Amino acid sequence: KIVYSGSPNLPDFTNLGLVDIKGVDVTLKSTVTPAADWQGTLSANYTCQLAQNVTNPGDTFYLDQIPNTPKNVLNFNAGISHKQVGVYYNYTLASSRYYSSNNTPEFYLPAYHVSNLSFTWHFLTGKLPVATALEVNNLENVNYSIIKSYPMPGRSFRLSMQITI
Repeated sequence: KIVYSGSPNLPDFTNLGLVDIKGVDVTLKSTVTPAADWQGTLSANYTCQLAQNVTNPGDTFYLDQIPNTPKNVLNFNAGISHKQVGVYYNYTLASSRYYSSNNTPEFYLPAYHVSNLSFTWHFLTGKLPVATALEVNNLENVNYSIIKSYPMPGRSFRLSMQITI
């Protein structure tokens, strides 16, 4: 397993040798139709993942969580649509992690959360279906890093259009 370790100057990679990964994913999803032409969706996904370095029992970091891998991640999604228009919200919460094989305080990265919001519109142009979306990513403009010294972007916007032929 090769892991990106994200040094402050240049990206580098570390070959961990052997990694033992055990985990569980739990997903709950529900769809409701409260009225004609309306549909609501709600889903939650939880991942618990113990990803340990098992290369060399003599290493001080033997059985430590591998770099940049949170043990717990929770995703929550909610949306509502009416005919061709929809609004969707996504929230991700990831637990703390370490940016080195050594799971010690100097290599600690705190937990983070991020929210996204999207608006969709589906329509026909002639006989061709068109799907458009306007997304607001990192809605709360949270300053977080998944990998040390590589901050994720602040609030950003994306407009997309897909024409199916």
